[in-house]
Amino acid sequence: MPVGPGAGPAPAPDLPPAVLRRHAAVLEIADAALAMATAAAAGVGTGAIVSLLHRAGVRPHAWLGAVLTGGLAMTLTDAPIAGLDISDPRTWWAADWTADAIPHLGYGLVTYSVIASA
Repeated sequence: MPVGPGAGPAPAPDLPPAVLRRHAAVLEIADAALAMATAAAAGVGTGAIVSLLHRAGVRPHAWLGAVLTGGLAMTLTDAPIAGLDISDPRTWWAADWTADAIPHLGYGLVTYSVIASA
């Protein structure tokens, strides 16, 4: 029986690892999609909360509003990470916190600027 790519079905002993590898690849893609959906939900949720607060009259100075908005977004994304035991932010190094904080601060700056200008 020929062996190799396109040579027909894999021998029976190779099937379980091949099936597991295929499932792992599918789950990895699903995990990435779920992570992106969670981040998008946190971003939309943050924008909605800040917008409602702004409408209710809570209007801090622009730089403070940006920091608070970014901090809220960071909390909404990091809390599930800690709650699901994916990672423990208490063990993160300064570089880890910086890598997490900078994009959230940028998000806060843009989001709060848009909300405040409306």
